[in-house]
Amino acid sequence: MEFQYTAKATDGHAATGVIDAASLGEARQRLREQGLFALSLVARQIRTTPSLQLPRVTFGVARVRPTDLLMFTSQLTIMCQAGVDLAEALKNLADQCKHPGLKKTLDAVFDDVSSGQPVSAAMKKHTHVFGDAYVAGIAAGEASGTMNDVLHRLSDLLRNQIRLRSTLMSVLSYPLVLAAVASVVVAALIFFVLPQFSNVFEDMGTPAPPTTRMLMDAANFLRDHLLIMLGAAGLLGIAAWRYWSTDQARHYRDGLLLFCPFVRDATQPLLIGRTLRLIGTMLQSGLPLLDAIQLCRSSIRNRHYVELFRA
Repeated sequence: MEFQYTAKATDGHAATGVIDAASLGEARQRLREQGLFALSLVARQIRTTPSLQLPRVTFGVARVRPTDLLMFTSQLTIMCQAGVDLAEALKNLADQCKHPGLKKTLDAVFDDVSSGQPVSAAMKKHTHVFGDAYVAGIAAGEASGTMNDVLHRLSDLLRNQIRLRSTLMSVLSYPLVLAAVASVVVAALIFFVLPQFSNVFEDMGTPAPPTTRMLMDAANFLRDHLLIMLGAAGLLGIAAWRYWSTDQARHYRDGLLLFCPFVRDATQPLLIGRTLRLIGTMLQSGLPLLDAIQLCRSSIRNRHYVELFRA
């Protein structure tokens, strides 16, 4: 049986070719005897035909979340540390993956690796899933022969990013909860409490104070024109949602997160910590400093913070 392999020699250069062996384990052992570390090793007859891929095509597939990518990277790290070559590990993870979008991506990566492409080149076609920094780390691991260490660092980096996002969401959730509670209280006052005050003043036969009269008139107006107000609120919500997706709104939103007195004490340290961790991971993976800074800049979404790298 013939096996297509991509391997790394002890001096660091890459090697590809075909080796004859009775089994996958024997092929891996022969490569080790030749001083080669197998990056990918698959039987040449294993192919995924288009007819087998058609049933897996789905519409409206959910995006790959950072937690899904973290689970994949952690499992890939364990399998590589156990001595399983990358191609076989990718195939096993693709077969076990339950996320349809990630499973489709891993199948495509495995097909490219089986045809002789490096893993980094196969993943580079799916940067919308893995990201530029992730692919660059894999390429650095292939070039230096330290794939296990790189995968471990990428797992730590993804775990820290998920923790950072969770911390940021917890900071922002408190004012959102307060706003929601305040809205419920105001609605209860308008629709239930103020009408009772109106009946009390009518029974007493005395006019309400000016401030109370103004509140009751406003509540009566809202109740009488509830459908119109809801329609106007819906139109305003649609307009706000469309504006929220524009570049101008994103620029304003990024500035608000970075400089707003209520959240800047949390967002600024989190962004700085994430940036330094990402640069450190890239440097430890063997990337030059300038390349690491460029990749870090491309992975940051806050536009105000990105401007610091261009200064």
